Amino acid sequence: MKPYPTFQDVLIDGLRVDPEQAFVYLQVALEEFDQDGDLQHLKLAMRNVADARGGAKGGTGIYF
Repeated sequence: MKPYPTFQDVLIDGLRVDPEQAFVYLQVALEEFDQDGDLQHLKLAMRNVADARGGAKGGTGIYF
């Protein structure tokens, strides 16, 4: 039996195949950050988009 994909798998796949979805996802994360100042949530959104786009490679200066 094939295991079901996790929510994270489905999210990353959606962000990978649809750049507009990734853009809106980051827009919402930034708007929420403006409202609540939750840096962890913003960093998670950035990490998810980075993972969907192939990940942040070493030496980029991007640390989550």
